[in-house]
Amino acid sequence: MAQPHRVDDRAPVFVISVAAELSGMHPQTLRQYDRLGLVIPQRTRGRGR
Repeated sequence: MAQPHRVDDRAPVFVISVAAELSGMHPQTLRQYDRLGLVIPQRTRGRGR
């Protein structure tokens, strides 16, 4: 059975605006990709992306 993905506590965590800027897209585009299941962001313990 597949193990759930875990966020590495040492890995950087970006707010969506920064993640969108780093990837060269608009934040709403990144949110839409999330809603469509095209990207699956890792969740922090507080359920943030």
